[in-house]
Amino acid sequence: MKCSEELDRFFALSGNLVCIVDFRWRFIVLNSAWERTLGYSREELLSRRCIDFVHPDDWERTLTETAPLARESTSVSFNNRYRCKDGSHRWLQWNCSSDPSRRQIYAIGRDVTALKGLQEANQMLNSLITASPQAIIAVDRHRNVRLWNEAAARIFGWTAEEVLGKRVPFVSEDKRQESDLFNERALRGESFVNHELRRARRDGRSVDLLVSTSSTYDDKGNRDGYVSVAADITEYKALERQLLRAQRLETLGSLASGIAHDLNNVLAPVAMALQLFRTKFQDADFQRTLDTLDGCVEHGADLIRQILTFARGLEGERVPVQTKHIVRQTAEVLMQTLPKSVTVTSRVSGDLWSVFADVTQLHQVLMNLCINARDAMPSGGRLTISARNVRNDDEYLQTIPEASAGPHIVIEVRDTGHGISPEIRDRIFEPFFTTKEVGKGTGLGLSMVAAIVRNHGGFIDVRSEVGMGTWFKIYFPAIPPNRGEAAPEETKTLPAGAGELILVVDDEAAVREIAKVTLESYGYRVLEAANGAEAVAAYSSRRDEIELVISDMDMPVMNGADMVNSLQQINPKVRVISASGMIAPGKAAQTADRPSPFRVALPKPFTAAELLRTVRDVLDAA
Repeated sequence: MKCSEELDRFFALSGNLVCIVDFRWRFIVLNSAWERTLGYSREELLSRRCIDFVHPDDWERTLTETAPLARESTSVSFNNRYRCKDGSHRWLQWNCSSDPSRRQIYAIGRDVTALKGLQEANQMLNSLITASPQAIIAVDRHRNVRLWNEAAARIFGWTAEEVLGKRVPFVSEDKRQESDLFNERALRGESFVNHELRRARRDGRSVDLLVSTSSTYDDKGNRDGYVSVAADITEYKALERQLLRAQRLETLGSLASGIAHDLNNVLAPVAMALQLFRTKFQDADFQRTLDTLDGCVEHGADLIRQILTFARGLEGERVPVQTKHIVRQTAEVLMQTLPKSVTVTSRVSGDLWSVFADVTQLHQVLMNLCINARDAMPSGGRLTISARNVRNDDEYLQTIPEASAGPHIVIEVRDTGHGISPEIRDRIFEPFFTTKEVGKGTGLGLSMVAAIVRNHGGFIDVRSEVGMGTWFKIYFPAIPPNRGEAAPEETKTLPAGAGELILVVDDEAAVREIAKVTLESYGYRVLEAANGAEAVAAYSSRRDEIELVISDMDMPVMNGADMVNSLQQINPKVRVISASGMIAPGKAAQTADRPSPFRVALPKPFTAAELLRTVRDVLDAA
């Protein structure tokens, strides 16, 4: 025991566990660090074997590691866990040697529980860094890369081996000044949270990032760099830009609707007055002038319908259309408006079949394709528009899944521009997809072309070669030739009235005046009202006389819908023609809680003939 006391005094201050055990693992000598580390009293430790305190999972391994000590004088090192009195376990790192002649083992154990925890935490941290979907990048105070995880390699395109120890590679020259300022602030200890940046990938493309940073420190507590966590938000930013474009388009649509309404009110009296002029002036030259004016008004009305189709999604009327006229007119317009460096030619078959289509939307398809062709030839080139009859045979049908059988016409728009690369050819009809610079394209043109063609039962074939140009072939089902063209309707005498009293309601004085002149010229009597409130007052005083109300819908003081509700309170059987550019042809507006009094919608601008026939049809249907 004297030796034990001396050893206790010698090792009393040691933080390591020191002991001598026999080959049966019974303690001969142990220091007080055992008590401090495991929490057992000296008597409790001496009453049991040393190995009894080893974690059960480490027992067999411990016996295997220490087996050589019993056979020869040697040394071994290993780690295992020892059970504490409170039920916890401590990791101990052992260095042991033996004296077989004395059948004793000499051991020193160091408590490495904290180090083991740090190692495990470090392993977990490394696993998290490796598995993180965000780029994790650490740089030193000289901006050399110290950490570059797999996500960084995936997002930016450089491997860790290529960037470790070097300056960050993803700063383009145009972002150099911004990057220098960002790094200066980060190295001064300023933290960034969800800071948006744009950097360059290895392939030259840009990547949008959401970055957060924090300073790093050396073992003396001095700031020695910073670490960044960067999320790739490129797709999110693209969606955000699309949403903003959609919101701008929605605003533009509302503005366009208002402009279209005002333009309708401008054209409406002109359209009606032309019919009156035809009846009063029979001179052939004057009639040709009226024909020209008729064409101008109709073209203006088509433009307004196109605006409303874009803004409100109104469906245009589909009628048999002889497409050769549209193709030739489009070519003529382009020859006058495109730069002189672009040569426009057209080739149209003389016996081109007709199609059932919305004329305005056909114009829209052609103009969108031709404008794209112009943009593809910034230095000039050749634009060719052609149209011909085709019958799709089985072999051709197999090459285009969307193709349908039967007679078609094909409209071809071909340019000699820069062409479409194979990588983006499959995306050109996606909404909002564009290769044009910001502000020079919405990405809606070709998607609208595809939607219109598809809604008409047609399909599109695109051929393109980079540097050689692009060829769009638009197929529309044709009216079978044996059905022929509908015979032009013979001019009929316009229907007249028999003294019926009609209330005309419109906030535009010109519209009211020309409608009044037209109706009175054909035997009707007319009352006028400039808004809904005036109309209600006029109807109240003469409800038994007024046979019909013709009303605009968008008016000050009281709009058309509120006016009709009030008229129905006076006379539930009131009859109303909605004369507005804001309602699609053939569709009547609805009131809130009653059957609609609208017998028909008469879209502006309308001609005198359309007005007179509609009025007569409604009155005769009563």
